[in-house]
Amino acid sequence: MAPMRLRKWAGRACPAAVVSVVACLGGCDQGATRRRQLSSENPLDRSEAIVHACDARDLRSVHKLVALLDDRSDAVRMYAIQALHRLCGADYGYRYYARAAEREAAIERWRQALRDGEITLRPPAAAVASDREEVPATAGAAP
Repeated sequence: MAPMRLRKWAGRACPAAVVSVVACLGGCDQGATRRRQLSSENPLDRSEAIVHACDARDLRSVHKLVALLDDRSDAVRMYAIQALHRLCGADYGYRYYARAAEREAAIERWRQALRDGEITLRPPAAAVASDREEVPATAGAAP
């Protein structure tokens, strides 16, 4: 909508509607912007967008997160699987550091789960609890 038309429209609209429109024009759906960053050429931008999608519990980003499991950057793949695990509670055997053939088999399991509708967001409390799980001490390490 052109600025002049927007002002004319806003002059006739109720004040609450004007506030809503202005808020949305100012960045109402930051999730969409962050989902676009998942496709950035810069691996740091992609990694940052993954963290934001996970923190926002953005179910709409899950398909793109699965696609990022095949990213050329090890770090992006690591962030993607961590986010998927936190959001969905599964990893389907994916290891970001595995050979390409092994990663592709796990990615196909993710894709099949998406097609079958098996992917759901787990409750936030479960995600927080899994983040607090202790990593087992290695042999010979001090208690």
